[in-house]
Amino acid sequence: MLMNNRTKRVLVVDDEQLILKIISDILTKEGYDVVVANSCEKATEHLKTSSFNVVLSDILLGEIKRKDPNIPVILMTGFASLETAVEAVQEGAFDYLIKPLDYGKLRSVIEHAADRYELYKENTRLLSDLKELNSNLELKVRERNRQLENTLNSTIESIITTDRNLIIDTTNPKT
Repeated sequence: MLMNNRTKRVLVVDDEQLILKIISDILTKEGYDVVVANSCEKATEHLKTSSFNVVLSDILLGEIKRKDPNIPVILMTGFASLETAVEAVQEGAFDYLIKPLDYGKLRSVIEHAADRYELYKENTRLLSDLKELNSNLELKVRERNRQLENTLNSTIESIITTDRNLIIDTTNPKT
């Protein structure tokens, strides 16, 4: 069992109870926290009240993408065609699996999708932290510039700053 998957949540949506049970058992053994829904309504309720790392569904792609456009959605269908696969990818599906499912491939795709979503969330968090640090740094630079300007303006001596070519950049009011 992969213990690092314990915190990764998977929503499985299908109207066939047997498929829900089999997939839930497989993913639970792999260490995922699995929530199942046998209808659009139940899946929508889960999406409103919980967060998931991956959704495995035979329906709902648009609804899921409206809630979180970055969550990986793996579509599974028993009615495979090139047209439906292309349509699923165009609508933002992470992957497209055909029933009956190859459970080895299912595990691999779920793991890859969950890892990708975790990376997305971590990148988002790091970007937010970076923006906050940058904002704090800008405030400190402005404050330090005000302090230096006050020092420059309050001195009784003449102060002149130049660039590398000895061209005057600034002077204080005493000159």
